[in-house]
Amino acid sequence: MIRLYQTVEDRDNPDFIEANGPIQCKSNAWLGPGYYFWDTFYENAEWWGRSHYNGKYMICATESSREADMFDLVGNTQHLIELRKAAKLLRDKDSRKELFVGHVLAFLKGEIKSFCYKAVRANGIFSKSYIGLEDQLLYFPKNHSYLELVPPLQICVYDKSFLTGTFRVIYPPQYSNDYTI
Repeated sequence: MIRLYQTVEDRDNPDFIEANGPIQCKSNAWLGPGYYFWDTFYENAEWWGRSHYNGKYMICATESSREADMFDLVGNTQHLIELRKAAKLLRDKDSRKELFVGHVLAFLKGEIKSFCYKAVRANGIFSKSYIGLEDQLLYFPKNHSYLELVPPLQICVYDKSFLTGTFRVIYPPQYSNDYTI
C-alpha cells in the first residue's frame, strides 16, 4: 500500500477539492500531464506548499494498492533500463539536444505497446532545497556523499483507477473531517 499526498493551493474550497480531486497538473509536469502526488513522505507535501504556494495550501491524502500498475523508476531497475533504451531510441530518431523525462515517457506510452502503466514513480533529484531541512539528510563528509532520509519521490498518475483510497483534505486541520474545536 502506497500513501500519497497531493498539495494544492488553498482557495477556501476544501469541499470542491474533495469532490473533484485529485487535481490534474498540465504545466511544469516533468513526468507528463497527470495527477502528481508525493510518495509516502508527508514532509515533501508540506515543503511544496510552503515553497510554491507561499504557505497557503491544502494537503490531500489517498492511497494505492496497485503497485504492479506503476512504472517504477525508483525501485525497479528493469524499468530504468527500459527508459534508458527508449531515450536512446528517441535521441537517435530525433537528434534533440535536450531530452526531457516527459518526452521519453510520452514516447513509451505512444510507441511501445507493452507500456500499459497507470502511473510512474520517480525521484526528483535536486528538485528540493534542503535549507532548513538538514534533518532530512545524512552526510558522509569523507567522500562528499549523502543519504536523503526524505527523498522527493513523486508519483504521476495517468489513470485515476490507480488510486484505491478516498481522496480527502487532511491539512490545514480546520478542513479535515477529524477537526474538532
